Amino acid sequence: MPSTPSNRHTAATHFACWTAWACLLASSSALAAQADNFEQRCERLAQAATVSVSFEDIPVTWDTRRSAEELKKLGPAQSNPYHTVLGLTQAQPTANLQVSHRSLTHPDGWTCIVGDVRLTLSFSEMRVYLATELTNPCRRQIVEEHEAEHVRIYRTHFRAGARLAEPLIKKMLTLPIYASDAEAAEAELRRHTHEVVMPIAARITKVAMAANLEIDTPASYREVTARLRACP
Repeated sequence: MPSTPSNRHTAATHFACWTAWACLLASSSALAAQADNFEQRCERLAQAATVSVSFEDIPVTWDTRRSAEELKKLGPAQSNPYHTVLGLTQAQPTANLQVSHRSLTHPDGWTCIVGDVRLTLSFSEMRVYLATELTNPCRRQIVEEHEAEHVRIYRTHFRAGARLAEPLIKKMLTLPIYASDAEAAEAELRRHTHEVVMPIAARITKVAMAANLEIDTPASYREVTARLRACP
């Protein structure tokens, strides 16, 4: 049966609608594939990111210019009653965090970013004070040994802390960060990295401090005192 003009118009309209719908589906599929590809590329970028945590030691500075009374004032406000004022160790821990970044930008402006992180644990100062009263070589050596033990504990805990922190930080920073633009991505990367890394560095310092307090015990004080009294 011959088609009427109205039927032909209807058929053409249906065809046009079907074509538009097909184009929309194709466009949506292309965008989805593009988005999936972008996320996959970002995930690969994150896998290539690096995390390095190291401990850099510094030499000990020995200071023999102060009296026992001066050393007592230099110590903490609530000093340990078992810590001899003939010697005092002061350490100033530092945590230097450096972050460089790798990023990808989607055609619609979205950016993914990951950081290459380097954390360096060290000390801005490691100073050991020996009181001027230590003129006897025997007594001086005993106090030196006690303070050297404090230095050793600081170094040991920071060195071990660096080894333990590296895989932990890497695990916590494995995912890429997504933001609406590059500037926002960089700001979020800095914030997130600092939020993850610095509490770990602070924890290492806290543990090292606590370990140092543990060697200034009543038993340790009695042992050092007995050795000092046995000196000629």
